[in-house]
Amino acid sequence: MKRSGHRDKPAPSNSNTLSRGRLTMASANDMKAAEKTYSSFISNLKWSVPLIAVITAIIVMLIAN
Repeated sequence: MKRSGHRDKPAPSNSNTLSRGRLTMASANDMKAAEKTYSSFISNLKWSVPLIAVITAIIVMLIAN
């Protein structure tokens, strides 16, 4: 009988697989895709964090008045 909320472990992804305790490296194409995704994430983060800080500051000033 399984407990509620219990899930089986997901299968390892194709890019990094665990084989007998060893982690294998991803292929070159997977690394290019990962680098592109990471670069996009960091770029979005550089714009969103200051924007959120400005919005937060405006809201705090509105509440304080």
